[in-house]
Amino acid sequence: MTGTKQRTASRRSRRRGRGEKDEGYVLAMFALLLIPILIATALAVDVGSWYARVTQLQRAADAAALAGTIWMPDITKATSVAQDTLLKNGVDPTGAGGVTVTIGQGHSSTSLKVVLTDTKVKPYFSGVIGWNQTLHRSAEAEYYLPLPLGSPLNYFGGDASKSANIAASRSPGFWAAIGGPGDVAAYGDAYSAVCTGTADCGTPPQSNNMYRSTGYWYVIKMPATNPTTTTISIFDAAYNPSNGAANLAGDQSHVDSVVFTTEYRIYKQNSAIDINNRTPLTSSPSANDNSCYWQLTNNATHLGNWKPLCTITNPTAGDTYLLNVRTSDPQFKGSGVNGYAVQAIATGSVQPAVYAYGDMAMRNNINGTTATFYLSEVGPEFAGKVLNVDLWDPGDTNGTATLYPMMPSTTAVKPVQSVAQADCTYTASPSPNAASGSSADGGGTSPSVTTAHASDVSGSCGVITNQSGTNKYNDEWLHIRIKVPTTYTCTKGINPETTAGSCWWGIKYNFTAAANDVTTWKAAIEGNPVHLVQ
Repeated sequence: MTGTKQRTASRRSRRRGRGEKDEGYVLAMFALLLIPILIATALAVDVGSWYARVTQLQRAADAAALAGTIWMPDITKATSVAQDTLLKNGVDPTGAGGVTVTIGQGHSSTSLKVVLTDTKVKPYFSGVIGWNQTLHRSAEAEYYLPLPLGSPLNYFGGDASKSANIAASRSPGFWAAIGGPGDVAAYGDAYSAVCTGTADCGTPPQSNNMYRSTGYWYVIKMPATNPTTTTISIFDAAYNPSNGAANLAGDQSHVDSVVFTTEYRIYKQNSAIDINNRTPLTSSPSANDNSCYWQLTNNATHLGNWKPLCTITNPTAGDTYLLNVRTSDPQFKGSGVNGYAVQAIATGSVQPAVYAYGDMAMRNNINGTTATFYLSEVGPEFAGKVLNVDLWDPGDTNGTATLYPMMPSTTAVKPVQSVAQADCTYTASPSPNAASGSSADGGGTSPSVTTAHASDVSGSCGVITNQSGTNKYNDEWLHIRIKVPTTYTCTKGINPETTAGSCWWGIKYNFTAAANDVTTWKAAIEGNPVHLVQ
């Protein structure tokens, strides 16, 4: 028994010895691991804090860049707006909060870049071990203005074959056009006609859901260098249907004999990006030359003549002026179309640019030939993007009509390069009036092409708008979707008539018979015009 008790006591002693040794080991290991555990804890807390701060800085930079870029190239205004936006998003643009703010132009004249550097990031634990963190975040945004439409030169519209007063060297072969308020949308002007189905349908609320009273806008852009006194003139400004659709600018009565009023008015645009921020040059209309505001009703002196609407004396470089053309009638009558042309001639050697803004109505009154005209200026920044071309009610001809979009060439003047067949598709959509239950003008309630259709022409992009005298898109929107090549390059602002490599795209329109076709055109780059690029 005594031996047994001794052995038991010995085992207990050994167990107590191992336990005491284990306790010492754990204590030592805890002491050794305490510092790494504290460091890991500090990193976990501080990294989470840094991530939250980075997110805040990025959101502030994004918001500031997007808000400011729409004021470019006015860098002063853009910077002020960006700074205000930063302040609203918790970043003091003066640097008082420890964030250094840098704002400047981005990769283009319409882009803005905002860079934020936070050198005083608050460390909760990591500062104990001497870790300090500097955070950097940046954002760049840009905006796209509406593409210039219809003309890269200082005139818009004109056909020398119709009038000796249109110089052959200044003859694009089409006319600017606008419908009367009592007209029917299916005659080609999508926006100025009050009616659908039946002309002279009465006062608004109207049956044409696309109608707007503001007509069409044209931009007169003064040159960036050496601008001089400029006179804006209109050819055949008044509506005179008795002259006949085949003559002069192609004024044509469709249903009635009502002579509607056509208004021409000049504005000074105050903001580079906002057409609504404008000031009229005069407040009261007058039929006199250079009044800057006409309201014309069958004024015979304008028939077949250029008349000066407004002379702008000593303009500032880069100034933008606007020409608004609209039609009116007290009873909203007058079913017809008024064709005209616009030019702006400076006294100096450097001429302004004249082009349509947003959309345009154009008239072809030609006999079985090819009409070529400029569509829009598509800059090199749009390489790889999609150009959308929309036409309302194209193809009113007596024979087959085929439309070809044309690209600029780096080796030839004018847009002479065909668009690859694989790079274009098209669809059509019905009149929005028919879709909403109003009477259609002949196109029916169903579009002729509901899914993307390949080119009608082998080897290039082409769309047949009239087949042997049958209009395929009467009272419909034709939508052509063109992929701009990723290798696309050009130079903006150069004259495509004299210099290769411009950015102006065009349209070649082949007619096999006489055409009296009014069409409303739009062209735009697909996507949000204001967006982040970085």
